[in-house]
Amino acid sequence: MTLSTKRFLIFPLILVLMLIQGCSSDAEPDDEEIIEDDPVELRIEILDESIMIEASTEIRFDLKGVKDESKIKCESSDSKIVKIVGATVYGLGSGKANINCIYDGVESNTVSINIEAPVVEEPVEEPVEENISVISLTSPIKAGSNATLKIKGLPNTEYSISVYYSSGESEASGLQDKTSGSDGKVSWTWKVGSRTKPGEYHIEVYSADESLIIPFTVK
Repeated sequence: MTLSTKRFLIFPLILVLMLIQGCSSDAEPDDEEIIEDDPVELRIEILDESIMIEASTEIRFDLKGVKDESKIKCESSDSKIVKIVGATVYGLGSGKANINCIYDGVESNTVSINIEAPVVEEPVEEPVEENISVISLTSPIKAGSNATLKIKGLPNTEYSISVYYSSGESEASGLQDKTSGSDGKVSWTWKVGSRTKPGEYHIEVYSADESLIIPFTVK
């Protein structure tokens, strides 16, 4: 075999070896890039680390680093003061409580919350001015006698009277509605029934705006 013939056979062999090497290098996969998740940092964020809210109100807090809220578990140090549902804090009573959360094994920071019960202002009742007063009353009185009641009220005001015995309201003559004079005075006279039993009874005098209950005795 001549030298030229050998050269002719060597060059194709080298080319084949180069192709094989290239194919094998392409077949080998590159190292995969491993992406690691950032470590979970669970943090409760409210406006202030120590806040004060009124009872019966609610606040929302943010949990940083949470991807699945269904896995969050939050606790209150005193369930009578603070109740936590999801990521919402409900103030229940006056006092201080701490809240913290756990997510995927990671515990959050602790937040202190002061709950202040709202101040309830009780209405101040204005003193009621009594405009009806008794001037005189025939009491005690015997059954079958005439009784007279004199009162002083507001001027030119209509007043009604009701007399109550054990048998019920009296229907005696003289117990009609009357209008006071310019001095506010008005009087009624009626007969106590002869069959009225001795005892303690009462009279009610009233206008459109007020009333007065007056005790009287039949002996």
